[in-house]
Amino acid sequence: MSDEDFPQISALEPGKQNISLKAKIVSLQQRKIKNDKGETVYFYGILGDRTGTISFTAWAFPATIQAGDVVEVKNCSTKEYN
Repeated sequence: MSDEDFPQISALEPGKQNISLKAKIVSLQQRKIKNDKGETVYFYGILGDRTGTISFTAWAFPATIQAGDVVEVKNCSTKEYN
């Protein structure tokens, strides 16, 4: 896919599913949470492209990817929170 085939971050709307986009990881954090099923790690941060930035949450994340990398995110969804 070329860059033109991906949606721009500024054009994303809440409630969309099965989106693929190409963006730079501006920031990346991880947090461990404990619940009745045990301990889980999730990842969160900010993705950006030339049109803007958006926050993200991921339940799985490759260890080799770090802030500053440009990645292709596949099969994601958008959701408005607060």
